[in-house]
Amino acid sequence: MELSKLSENLYQKLLSNKTKEKSEKVILWIALGSFIIHLIIIGLIYFDIISINEPSNLLKNQIAAIYTTFSFILV
Repeated sequence: MELSKLSENLYQKLLSNKTKEKSEKVILWIALGSFIIHLIIIGLIYFDIISINEPSNLLKNQIAAIYTTFSFILV
C-alpha cells in the first residue's frame, strides 16, 4: 500500500499533464530569452560595442541565433 502511494505521488510530481505543461512553458521562455540574448550579443559585436578576440561563427551570423532556441527546445 505504501509503495503504490509513493509511486502515485511521484507520478503526480514528475509525469502529470500539469507538470508537462509547466515544463514546456519554462523551456519555451528559456529558449526565447536565450534567442534574444544571443541576438543582443551579435549586435554588440557587430557595432563594436564589445570586442571579442576571434569570435566564433555563432557570434557573427544572426541566423545562428536560431540554433540557440532550437537547442533548448530539443534538449
